[in-house]
Amino acid sequence: FSNSNVDVRGRVGNTGVFGSVSNQSNQGPIQFLGGYFRNTVRANIDQRWNEKISLGIQSFYSTQRSQGDNQDF
Repeated sequence: FSNSNVDVRGRVGNTGVFGSVSNQSNQGPIQFLGGYFRNTVRANIDQRWNEKISLGIQSFYSTQRSQGDNQDF
């Protein structure tokens, strides 16, 4: 089992940014069957113009692969 995360956060003036990357892998219970793998990426940006007006954008992408499900023996 392996899980890795990297996060970055910052603010410049009225603009804030956040980004993260994650990788997870889990070996299968049977030798030569790969197991479960997942990768994710997230990016957020927010902008504040004044006390009443702000805008935020969030994005997220994920892929996963599972080997060994529904195998015929």
